[in-house]
Amino acid sequence: MNASWHKDPAGGQFLRLWDGRQWTNRTAPLPAQSPRPIAQVVGHQGPKHVMHAILTVMTFGAYLPVWLLIAMSNKQTPRYAQIAQPQR
Repeated sequence: MNASWHKDPAGGQFLRLWDGRQWTNRTAPLPAQSPRPIAQVVGHQGPKHVMHAILTVMTFGAYLPVWLLIAMSNKQTPRYAQIAQPQR
């Protein structure tokens, strides 16, 4: 085990310093755990540019004005996924 701070092997609610050979008497409080987010962004939903480019090519450019209108008026909206909260 490398010399560094580790969770107390005796089960205490703090860190204890391992000097590379033995446990020392030096201790430090455990770092505060940040709360987990309730939801996180998993992607954005916006214009599908690949699909619009294909349609523009297939229609020999006739679809280009439609694509431009959609791209200018459509704002990307984030999609969220629920994250399960840990049981306490």
